[in-house]
Amino acid sequence: MSDRRRAVLRKSRVFLVPDMDLSIVDHLVSELILTEEDEERINAEKVRHDKVRKLIDLLPRRGEVAYNVFMKILKEQQSFLYDQVKVLEDQSDDVLFTESSYYNGKQLPKVYIICRL
Repeated sequence: MSDRRRAVLRKSRVFLVPDMDLSIVDHLVSELILTEEDEERINAEKVRHDKVRKLIDLLPRRGEVAYNVFMKILKEQQSFLYDQVKVLEDQSDDVLFTESSYYNGKQLPKVYIICRL
């Protein structure tokens, strides 16, 4: 999976983790994107939030097709989440590849990850 799409997934965690329906896992297994072992790893997590995190962690390892199928299913099942991910896809590299840090309640200078597509 491209670095750009990995960055989109990373930034999407904040809204996917609390709201994504886990039935998407069944669809990804039936589309041969996830293996049964991947499904077991996801289901081994105790709470739903951790299961979603595990799914998001596994997706980049499954390649470009995995991202496309994930987005197709997300659009069909939870279009409001799909729309939020699409907004991130449309952002510039400077936004996607920038991280902010806070220390004692104060924002530190932004650090740019050296990665250009």
